[in-house]
Amino acid sequence: MRGANLLYSFYVAISAQSNKNYVRFPAIGDWGGSDYIIFPDGNTFTQEYGAASMDRLCGEKTCDFLLSLGDNFYTEGVKDIDDTRFHFTYELVYGKASEREVLKTLDFYQCLGNHDHRDNATAQVLYSNLMETTFKIPDLWYSFTIEKESFSFKMIMIDTMVMMNSRETHQLPGYPDRDYRAEQNAWLEEELANSDADYLIVSGHHPVYSVSTHGPTSALVETLQPLLEKYHVDAYLCGHDHNMQHWFHKRTHYFISGMGEIPNPTLRNMNHPLNPAEAFDYFTILKPIQEELLGILECFSRIFLIN
Repeated sequence: MRGANLLYSFYVAISAQSNKNYVRFPAIGDWGGSDYIIFPDGNTFTQEYGAASMDRLCGEKTCDFLLSLGDNFYTEGVKDIDDTRFHFTYELVYGKASEREVLKTLDFYQCLGNHDHRDNATAQVLYSNLMETTFKIPDLWYSFTIEKESFSFKMIMIDTMVMMNSRETHQLPGYPDRDYRAEQNAWLEEELANSDADYLIVSGHHPVYSVSTHGPTSALVETLQPLLEKYHVDAYLCGHDHNMQHWFHKRTHYFISGMGEIPNPTLRNMNHPLNPAEAFDYFTILKPIQEELLGILECFSRIFLIN
């Protein structure tokens, strides 16, 4: 048994366990508030619901960290490290200035999405490195390892916009002299090849496979999926499509957890030829359950990671 995964409300909660040791964390994508005039403070009520739900889960079942799957600041990213969106969209909802007694103590590891690259993507990296904050993104791509008594766990965070060579990444410092795509791809393969962790997970913003609005990402099917298969990666976590999906393809679990704010029920890519139909497990959006859950709309499903 590789552990149990519980889907709660706006996020997927992953628990990797061996004997009585575990690594547990909620993973949530596409939570990035709003710069629309109807949300003058830059945060939304759906963010608050998701944060309250995660705070409750991590209070009941101890979490090691939080994981963001990109699109951290809608709709145009941030301008610089002094952008007020850091305070209103992040710190007041999830961070040290929030009222969430558990969340405010946990590191919230980030990756960047397409909306984050619309303005100054590296400002999020600088904010993480220069400020006293739980908002953690030490570089555009990075990894971290957690050692438990009976197993080790490694998380690799990638920038899928860079992997796709999206035009927004052409405004990154040093481009085109610095080949970000080649640099990240080489780094990723080295990280995977050298890993001896018992659990190995990769996270980014864009899905490899999806039945929803954006569908599968051809650049990731071509570049990322072969690496996940070659190095026996346990799971790939992502967002981008605003729903929850699970695929199990060639020994790797693919999770989409993109309901940080607004759910999207679209199934327009159900029959896309790049999707391995036999690997599709489920698609879901919110549904209400027990009244004792404070009226928060929650989705509740169980699946298991198996060797």
